[in-house]
Amino acid sequence: MCALLACRAVWAQAWSTEPIRLIVPYTLAGTTDAQARALASGLSKEAGWKVVVANRPGSAGSVGLEALAKSRPDGHTLAVGQTANMVIHQAMELPRPFDVAKAFTPITLLSRQPVVLVVRTGTHASLVGLLATARSRDLPLVMVSAANGSVGHLAGELMMKRAVLLITHIPYTGAAPALSALVNGHADFAFPTVQAAVPMVKAGRLRVLAVSSEGRQPQLPQVPTLSEAGFPGLVVHDWKLLIGPAGLPLGVQQTLRHRVLQVLKGPSWADASPSDATGAMPQPELHRFLDAERQHWRQLVREVFPGSR
Repeated sequence: MCALLACRAVWAQAWSTEPIRLIVPYTLAGTTDAQARALASGLSKEAGWKVVVANRPGSAGSVGLEALAKSRPDGHTLAVGQTANMVIHQAMELPRPFDVAKAFTPITLLSRQPVVLVVRTGTHASLVGLLATARSRDLPLVMVSAANGSVGHLAGELMMKRAVLLITHIPYTGAAPALSALVNGHADFAFPTVQAAVPMVKAGRLRVLAVSSEGRQPQLPQVPTLSEAGFPGLVVHDWKLLIGPAGLPLGVQQTLRHRVLQVLKGPSWADASPSDATGAMPQPELHRFLDAERQHWRQLVREVFPGSR
């Protein structure tokens, strides 16, 4: 018993002092990257941990998650999962080298925010105008997104399918290059997150036509929801989730969760991640949340791609 307790004490000390690798399965400068770096900074201040952010982009987020799935479940390797790579890709049946429902341990919800329909400033004043243009053109409108199978991608597909209009979708390797293409005239619209869009909106380069939440957003009180703009029930969110590999010890989960919640309650996190998430969601509720999201997106993917199961 004494030997066991001594080993446990050594393990706990090593876990709290050795660096933690936080995998971001996407490129630099995106929303996921920004939130991961804010979390790493917060954990450094709150817990004194050294958290190293490691960007592992590729295959729409699968490369980074595969690295997490293959890591040891000791708390030294974590990742930021999100709606796309945790739920949508599974519903789309995209080939991946892991079972997303079994390969990871969900720890806590980090953020939850809607996407917004944006156009280049000076092009369309409303969603009605955008759709009128789509109907008057011989060629489909062009939509850009952060990645194939992203929330923004599916939101655009759903909206245009319900409007009985075709679109051309061009996926990029993140929100930043996609919005740059839109601003430079290479596309007609996009559906980034609020966090990704607001800087360009404030700079006068993008205009927001609608938001995908249940109600209007405090940052954009004049912008109607998609439901208000003629697409009732079209509500989708992009959320971020701190995850570890399968088999993560309960004690490590609890310690991580406790420290992360301290960061999420701080003012610096509110500035870095404006959202309506509640990190205090109990573990059983978090699992129910993920189950509900899987069912929700399975139905939406079937609507966009009728041949899917």
